[in-house]
Amino acid sequence: MQKRIVYTLIMGGVALLFATTFVVAREDLASSSNGEETVFPTPIGAQQVSSSIAEPTTSASPRPPIATVQALQAQSTNLVVGPMAQMTPSPTPTPQYTVENSTTDAGLPEHVLRDVTGRTIRLGNDDGVAFVEAINEFYIVYAFSCYGCDATAVLPTGLYAYDRTTNATIPIGRGRDPVLADEWILHLAQQDNVKTLQVHNLRTGEQIQVADEFAARGWNGDHLTDLTQRYSLHAPTVAWVHNGLHIYDLNSRTRTTITPDPLILDMVQEVETSATMVIWSSYWGRWGYDLVTDTLFTIDTLIPPGWEHVRWDRVTGPRLDGEQLVWSYYVNGEEYIFTAPIVRGGQ
Repeated sequence: MQKRIVYTLIMGGVALLFATTFVVAREDLASSSNGEETVFPTPIGAQQVSSSIAEPTTSASPRPPIATVQALQAQSTNLVVGPMAQMTPSPTPTPQYTVENSTTDAGLPEHVLRDVTGRTIRLGNDDGVAFVEAINEFYIVYAFSCYGCDATAVLPTGLYAYDRTTNATIPIGRGRDPVLADEWILHLAQQDNVKTLQVHNLRTGEQIQVADEFAARGWNGDHLTDLTQRYSLHAPTVAWVHNGLHIYDLNSRTRTTITPDPLILDMVQEVETSATMVIWSSYWGRWGYDLVTDTLFTIDTLIPPGWEHVRWDRVTGPRLDGEQLVWSYYVNGEEYIFTAPIVRGGQ
């Protein structure tokens, strides 16, 4: 008898990242474009607290003189966060797939996908185990570990993609921690003990090595468990942090390296990209880089007017949606979504 555990993959919806406390560089977020005060109602059942929300503490190294951080902020004020607006949460979409993790008669793990029609999609084969890594409307990317196999095996250990249109299996190569965007995959690879970042086009088979060297470490020197905290893909923009901020344009096939003050890239995580911007968080706040004006900017603490003393359960985001920031507050199990544009000077 097979033991099965069923997980649900949900397509669409708003994907949001865990928030940190950010550094200030913004317009007056309590005012709308016509000068009138923007008021957001207090969530039903929310408690008020008498003091402002405290910044999280950490065991990292002592802060530099505050004047140093303020000076960096003062140099990065050409872009600001515009007026906030509250969004209505999208309805929960219908699950497109369930991932069934079972044990075969031979004792080997087995992953099977089943769509809403009941059709079964087999990933990998009986020689190993497949783990779903990423999924979109076109492809399902998975890592396959083949037990006792070599390079001559039908499915050697590596990354693969299942084409949902043609039902074909597409080999990507040896790698881990893939990021999927449309028909592009960004993943960590290793050649001769040197870790690199590679981009693979699932439609054409083209492989591009965008980073000749990459090593992501946490604040205490250990390798990060989730390497995607340090790199991001939103075609045509690839961005990663390793001895500077690097940006690769898949259209022009050019790479740009930015080396700001080390404080700006200290303990970086949550790197996100859009076609025109890159944002990330560091120990000293959340920062961004505008690809249109080649401008570094900072992102304020994103507390909507009237929410300064609301006791919230948790915050996620912000993430980039084009040139908009999107983030959420959770109060008593309810999600409250906010958005604000990133405004260039003179706009």
